[in-house]
Amino acid sequence: MDVTVPTGTDVRSLSVRIHPYSQFTGTIYFDELSIVKLDVPQISGIGGFESNLPSYWTKGNEPAGATLTWASDQSRSMGKSLKIVKSVTSDVAMWQSENMVDFWSNRLMPNVDVLLGAYIKTQGININPATDDAKWYLAYDFYRKDGTLIGETNFQ
Repeated sequence: MDVTVPTGTDVRSLSVRIHPYSQFTGTIYFDELSIVKLDVPQISGIGGFESNLPSYWTKGNEPAGATLTWASDQSRSMGKSLKIVKSVTSDVAMWQSENMVDFWSNRLMPNVDVLLGAYIKTQGININPATDDAKWYLAYDFYRKDGTLIGETNFQ
């Protein structure tokens, strides 16, 4: 992995640790770690607030008539938010993240409640839509360890 050291800081140390995620099984051997300064232009990017796309998110669908951006014009925290601007189009526009839970929590305990939510701001959204096609929602999908779908929770 290529990681860019932050500029404009007085970096004095580096911490490296193993972090197996919740669905990991098996054995890890951690030896012969090497750190080498590369004298090349940045060859990879780890998504963040400086990039054009956010970490762990992809444009799930961006049909003609919709624009998905990692926007800085409105946000609740940290200066950026996922934004969808959609004009009249019959296709779905969406941001999507796959298995983000493994990045947020290294171990999910069984039989515990999970708080789901998001801060959402709407502007110019359909008022009292007559059909499901005119609505928007936030969906959370839950899967078993073997990858089979348990169910989906939608917030409208």
